[in-house]
Amino acid sequence: MSRNTFLKTFERRVVRPVSYLFFPKPLRNYYSKLKIKFFLIFKPIKYTYYKGNAVLKNRLCIFISFQKNGIQRSTWKYLKHLKEELGYGIVLVSNCVLQKKDIPLLQDLCVEVIERDNIGYDFGGYKDGIIRYMDRLDSLETLLIANDSVIGPVYNMREMHDKMQAEDCDFWGVSDYSEIPRKQLKIDAKYFPHVCSYFICFKKNIIQKDIFKDYWEKLPYPNDRKIALRNEKKLGQYFLNNRFRYSVFIKKENIINFVFENKKQIDFDLFFSNKDMKFHKMQNPYFYISNFHTNETCPLLTLVYFNMPLMKRNLLTENIIDINIFKAILNKFKSQLTGIITKEEIVDEMGLDPRTQNSIYKWDKYII
Repeated sequence: MSRNTFLKTFERRVVRPVSYLFFPKPLRNYYSKLKIKFFLIFKPIKYTYYKGNAVLKNRLCIFISFQKNGIQRSTWKYLKHLKEELGYGIVLVSNCVLQKKDIPLLQDLCVEVIERDNIGYDFGGYKDGIIRYMDRLDSLETLLIANDSVIGPVYNMREMHDKMQAEDCDFWGVSDYSEIPRKQLKIDAKYFPHVCSYFICFKKNIIQKDIFKDYWEKLPYPNDRKIALRNEKKLGQYFLNNRFRYSVFIKKENIINFVFENKKQIDFDLFFSNKDMKFHKMQNPYFYISNFHTNETCPLLTLVYFNMPLMKRNLLTENIIDINIFKAILNKFKSQLTGIITKEEIVDEMGLDPRTQNSIYKWDKYII
């Protein structure tokens, strides 16, 4: 074991648990914020700006990318789709150094391309992008924040976008997540729903408010991955507490009704064979669909039957679904799922092909 590996393991298994015993959670959070402030004083974030050729009209997308090996094929299609089909002016914020060959191509697609240090993860990029265009917010119809943690679009997103823009809400996303600790799982458990941050659309009546602008200006840069993930939850709570309303395209009540009405036809072993369901030895799917992220409970069901336009990359990398189940779905519904992106792109970018750099599987039997 190398010295760095030993120190990281020691910090995770010894130092951190002991600190949790002596320092309450609010104090730890304050220390974390203080630490990143001192860090930024001595080592400010470095930015490089590239002016794009696209024109910003009334729809702005802040798109976060972290692709060290170059922009992947489906991401190009995603950006092009946002620009041409949905009419967004894209500001791409890369949390890593871009490859030189990608920069001119990105400039053709985007209003601006920003290279920055990976401080604050996705929410750090969202913060910097929104603050840079703060003076344009009052003239916008829609502000979209999105990132490259997905492969897509699987389906054309125009119908979804038009439908959700017409809904009576202040901001919306593709899916939401209900935060319930596993130990507190019960029918009357209190939960905190929030929109998943890989795609959130803010409408005109919210982005023009000082409350919205203050949120991003005062948002501290998270210096830990877990804290960065908590920002997703806090964003939803913040705007819900200020009486703004949200909605999502993949509604859990619609999934529950669909499962109930088609329970004799649905292959439960195929669509619910994933880590979360096995953990709970699921007897009643309705409760878990209601109280967990649809990407944990039924990602393949929403993909096939609800026109879920974006496929999370971590479905396989975090073993949320079984590789063989995914192979079966991709083969069975190939024509439906590969209208915009190709089967080869899905296999390559989800790390299924052992011949690629990003492969998470090293055996030929996993080639689809």
